[in-house]
Amino acid sequence: MEGDLDPVSGAEPTGLDMLAAAIRFDSYDVQTYGNVLFKAISDIFPPSMIKIERTRSLADKLKGQPGLVKSVAVDLEGQMLLLVLEASGPRGYVVKEVRGVTISKQDVSLPEWIERLKSALEAVSSKNAESAEALRKLLG
Repeated sequence: MEGDLDPVSGAEPTGLDMLAAAIRFDSYDVQTYGNVLFKAISDIFPPSMIKIERTRSLADKLKGQPGLVKSVAVDLEGQMLLLVLEASGPRGYVVKEVRGVTISKQDVSLPEWIERLKSALEAVSSKNAESAEALRKLLG
């Protein structure tokens, strides 16, 4: 609801907070949340940072549809936040990579995964703001 505050931080909930609450509340409809999450992530992060894996049935291929979201990954330069949509519910992972080689894959809870995603969003937003300011100064 508009105007509701987060009981822990006292801040107004963000779209990701609302999405996290929805996923926790009703995780049996995994595919719907996968598609919602994909849309939210694709609107927030640059396309170069996102990897989406889909499964396409023959019917999807014949209809020209993209298929069902299987996993969503956000590449954060050496660390990847991976959300795999399984029949039992979404599973979050933090994957550490060096030169494209997976060094570790840590299973994390969905709330922790979303918190890490929010932190990544804040970092990207800050970096983009700094870049925009530097460009404004350069162009005068």
